[in-house]
Amino acid sequence: MQQLLSVMGAQEAITKFVYSLGGYYPMLFGMMLIVLVAGTFLESLPNTIILAPVLAPIAMSIGVDPIHFAVIFLVGDAVGFITPPYGLNLYVASGITGIPYFRLLKYTLPYLLALLLAWLLIALAPWLSLGLLSLYGS
Repeated sequence: MQQLLSVMGAQEAITKFVYSLGGYYPMLFGMMLIVLVAGTFLESLPNTIILAPVLAPIAMSIGVDPIHFAVIFLVGDAVGFITPPYGLNLYVASGITGIPYFRLLKYTLPYLLALLLAWLLIALAPWLSLGLLSLYGS
């Protein structure tokens, strides 16, 4: 899939889209949106393999710490993994519990909202991701 996206010029399109947003926060939130949308359709590992090499240089070019961006990326990927319309983890939970997917979805929405708010807080407060590094001198 990564090769197909490369041939189609997806990396250039994503880069152009993010840079067109202009400014630190619009670009950061644009990258977060891309990770979330991709995370709803792809598993975490392919999403990381495909998007991290494209988005990480953009994040560093606007001044986002690489570790902070990695945390934002991975948390967004995890949130996307339970976000409809696909939400693979919801299908797994449905299969294990026997609860129909759409009924299960109704009960996960408050937790999804809480996760999205936590993700936003992580993105807006870099010290949450980088605080332990300063304690241990890295």
